[in-house]
Amino acid sequence: MWSPIHHALLLVLVVSSYGAAQANPPIYQHYDVGSAKAYHFRTTENWAEDKHVRRSAKIQSIMQKMHPNGLFTAVVMPKTAMSIVGERDGGTVIPSYFFKNVEPDKDYIFIEGGFFIKPARDDLNVNADKDLRLDVDQPLLPQAEITRMGYWPVGRSSIKPGYVNPPKLDRPWYHKLTGDDGSYFYAAPSLKGDNSFDYTKHKQLRYFIDEDRKHRTIESSTPGGLATSNQPNERAAAMELPDKTRVVFAYNSGRDDGLRIHEWQELIDTFTREYFNKGVSESTFTLNLDGGGSIYIGWVRNDECKVLALGGTQGKLPALPYSPPSGKKHRPIATMVKFELL
Repeated sequence: MWSPIHHALLLVLVVSSYGAAQANPPIYQHYDVGSAKAYHFRTTENWAEDKHVRRSAKIQSIMQKMHPNGLFTAVVMPKTAMSIVGERDGGTVIPSYFFKNVEPDKDYIFIEGGFFIKPARDDLNVNADKDLRLDVDQPLLPQAEITRMGYWPVGRSSIKPGYVNPPKLDRPWYHKLTGDDGSYFYAAPSLKGDNSFDYTKHKQLRYFIDEDRKHRTIESSTPGGLATSNQPNERAAAMELPDKTRVVFAYNSGRDDGLRIHEWQELIDTFTREYFNKGVSESTFTLNLDGGGSIYIGWVRNDECKVLALGGTQGKLPALPYSPPSGKKHRPIATMVKFELL
């Protein structure tokens, strides 16, 4: 587990990599992204006094579901071609991967995909899975084995030959996300319905043994386990509505200011009710994706990539969309969802 010092060091590195945060970025933004539209909501200090917020009951209802110091992003895409993409071997490097996999003069939205194993590395200050077991009844994996499995997804995918199974107790919550071309991966949990995250009944949903948060459960050491669902965290998700409108979401914040999974579901449900008059239960799918520092939503056109959402920065991003300095890279990940805007 990361120490607070390691987390603070990474935050400094990430924020400095993407440029200094703007002093007072807008509390509410919306703008066109090709044929799509992006929305951003920030619960920074005095957000309720913002003129856009005060004039709109719709915006107020969404922001009331957020925690302080949060940045909520939604990208609404009326017509898309969706596919699951990523490097077959090793990590998918952002943004260089994009530029090899897009056509000229077209707009694309990319979002990170499902859970994966982060390989052990020589530098202990770099985030990696260190204390890992494949299930609660299995021993801890040697570091060499974690390195061998680096960037394997949790659950099968059409992208990578290697994978690990979700923990047995968590498998019922895993769902297949299939692109229009048949490409796929698995992720969890579904946010579509009034289900099942009763933390008093499912011990695998507990990350810490006691209220003092000093001792982790054994469930917290399994890849793709859902023990973090009842802990505050940065979140991401993808949705499809019955008319084929697709939406990607991200919630960026400091970890302690993040959302638990039921809060994440409620925020998305509020957004879709306000903007589409439909709740998550009426969607074709609403699926939680990998969160935390893996979060990335990018808008790509030709040789330019603009950031729409980014994990690991405590939500401290300038006005969006944002073009990071040339040569800056995001944390490598395993799979991504690619939306070609039509």
